[in-house]
Amino acid sequence: MLTRHDLAVLRAAVTYFEEELGPHGVKAMRPYFVEPVPAEWSPRDLTRLREFLTTCQLRYVACNTSGEGVIEATFSESVSELLERVTTPSIRVGAVLIGQVERASRS
Repeated sequence: MLTRHDLAVLRAAVTYFEEELGPHGVKAMRPYFVEPVPAEWSPRDLTRLREFLTTCQLRYVACNTSGEGVIEATFSESVSELLERVTTPSIRVGAVLIGQVERASRS
């Protein structure tokens, strides 16, 4: 289960990764990837991820036991809040990172 503490660690880790390895390019980063780095990936994607993680909100949602459907479409700020509200006997808790949408200003 992704917690607020986990998100704080992810934010710090991505920031460190970007600051320390970003200047050296994809070649320096490659050993840290579990899967091959996609050919179209660049350090700018790391900056985008850091910015997303810096501003995103962590919420929780109740899913069915297969994890493929949402039981209740209302997000909760904590797992305990979710479990108090959802009375379905067996659920899976989904963690959702909600990003901020930047819209272009209209002239």
